[in-house]
Formats: sequence, C-alpha cells, structure tokens
Amino acid sequence: PRTRLSLRLARPARFALRLRHPAWLAPDAFAVRVNDELVSVSSIPGSYAVLERDWRDGDRVEIELPMRPSCERLPDGSDHVALFHGPILLAAPTGTERLDGPRAGEGRRAHVAEGP
Repeated sequence: PRTRLSLRLARPARFALRLRHPAWLAPDAFAVRVNDELVSVSSIPGSYAVLERDWRDGDRVEIELPMRPSCERLPDGSDHVALFHGPILLAAPTGTERLDGPRAGEGRRAHVAEGP
C-alpha cells in the first residue's frame, strides 16, 4: 500500500518528480510524504502529481497507495465484469464440474473463456 523512494545525489539539485496517481486509487487517498512530512500535491486518478523542490542527498519520498475493491466492465461491451483489489485482478477457478476450457487465453485482452 505504499512505496518509498530514496534519492542519492552527488550535490543538491532542483527538479520535479512526477509521481503516478494510479487510476484505481480514490482521488482523496493519494498521500505523499517527504522526509516523513505530509506535503500537499494536486492530482487526479490516472494522472501525475508534480513535486518540484530543491532535493538533497538522502531525501525520502513516501507515497501512500491504499487498495480498495472495485469493479469494472470489460472493454468488449459485454455484461461481464472484472473484480479488483487495487490493481490486482481477483480471479479464481471454482467448482469441480465442467472444467473443460473454463479459462481465458494467456494473450493480451484474451479475456473470453471458451468453456461452457
């Protein structure tokens, strides 16, 4: 639910870090800390927050990414949906009957299972 970046710089420098605000993250859940202090950043899901400042060796940036359950329709327009926990697709083959071909293909966007 979080990630930390540690900067290693030969000398102080001013530059912008562009931090990804994932589309699956709630708008108000994106939190950024620099050296353990909460900083104000502006972003929306699916965009980047820009953090521009003078950086020094050893500065740490921590990003909070709390996961939540969500549901989204498949891109083919069908009535099927995908269930997620944050960016993780929740899927599991279940039952023991009629398991011939119940799984979708391994290719990109091969989400249609050919089984009964």
